[in-house]
Amino acid sequence: MTQGVIFMMKFRKSISLVLAAVMLISVIIAVPSSSSAAEDYRAWKQTDKRWSSISLGDSVYTIGSSGCLVSSVAKLLIQAEFRNADSFNIADLANWLNSNSGYDSSGNLYWAKVSTYAPGFSFYGNLLNYSSYDSEEYNSKLIDWINAGYHMALQVKSGGHWIAVDEEKTLSRGQVYIMDSTIEPRADLTLKSRYSTFNRITAYKGGSTPKPIAETTEQTDVVTTETIENTDTTYNPTEQTSDPAATEPTSKPIVTELSTEYDTENTTSTEQQSTAVEIYGDINGDGIISIKDASAVQRHIALLKMISDERIALADVDGDNTVSVKDASCIQKYIAALEHNSKTGEKMK
Repeated sequence: MTQGVIFMMKFRKSISLVLAAVMLISVIIAVPSSSSAAEDYRAWKQTDKRWSSISLGDSVYTIGSSGCLVSSVAKLLIQAEFRNADSFNIADLANWLNSNSGYDSSGNLYWAKVSTYAPGFSFYGNLLNYSSYDSEEYNSKLIDWINAGYHMALQVKSGGHWIAVDEEKTLSRGQVYIMDSTIEPRADLTLKSRYSTFNRITAYKGGSTPKPIAETTEQTDVVTTETIENTDTTYNPTEQTSDPAATEPTSKPIVTELSTEYDTENTTSTEQQSTAVEIYGDINGDGIISIKDASAVQRHIALLKMISDERIALADVDGDNTVSVKDASCIQKYIAALEHNSKTGEKMK
C-alpha cells in the first residue's frame, strides 16, 4: 500500500470523526434541557383546560366559572414555598379539596382545610373585614403585612372576585403587585392599576417571605380598568380613605374569630360584627353576595323563613318595592356575572 493511499485513508477517517462530533453537538443543542425554567405560576388562569372543569365540591360551580379563590390560594402556596410549580398546580389543590370536604354545599372554600393539605401554612383569618379600602392609601400597610409574614388574598369587585398578592414583586418595587386569574395581564401589574379599591384581606401565615428581586429596568404598569387619580402612596393611619364608610385598620391585624371548625370563602362567624356598609343583595349580612342570599329570598317568597324587617330592603334589588322571584333571579345573575339590571352589589344609600 502506497504512502498516498494510507494518507487518504487517515484523512477520510479524520473527516468522519469530525462530522460525527458535529452531529452529536447538534443533537445535544436540539434537545431541551431538563432543567428549563418553571412555568410562571403567577399567570395561571382559572379557565386553563387543565383544571377549568373541576367542580367546587358538590356545587354547580367549577374552577372555570368561580375558582378565583382556589386559584389564588394555590399561588400563595407556591409563593410561600409549600409547593413547587414544577410538580404542583391548581388542579392538585382542587382535587384534594374535593376529596377532603374542602367546600360547603354552595362551593364556598373552607379556608382552614388548606392548612391540613399543607401543614405549616396556617389559616390566620381576616386582616381587614369587609368594607371599601383605597388601594393607593393602603399600599404601605400591605407591604408591612408582607414583611410580617402574611400571605394575602384580597377580595375585590364588591366581593365578587379574589386575587393574590405578589410578594416578591411588591417588595422589589415598593408598590403592591397582584396575581389575578381572569383578565390579561394576570401578573406583573399593580393592585392600584386594576382595582382602585378592595373589600377584604384574608391571610395565611408560615413558610417563606420572598426576597426582593434586584431589578435594573423600570416597568410601566398597564392600567386596564380604572383611572388612578391619587398618586400619594404614603400610608397615614390618621387620614380617612376616599370612601367615608371605610374603616382604617388598627395597628394590630383584625382577627376573625371562628365559631366553627372551618371558616369558608363566603361566610363568617356569627360573632363577627356586621359590615359597616350595607349592600343590596347581601341578605344575610356576611359581606358577600352568594347563592345563600338568593336562597334566602326564595325561602322568604315561599313563606318558609321570612327576611327580617331590618334587611328586607336589601332584598328588593330590582327596586319595585316588592320582594319576588325577580329579585332572586337578579341576585343569581349577579353571582354568575351576567347582566342583571338591578341594584345588586350597590351600596344602600
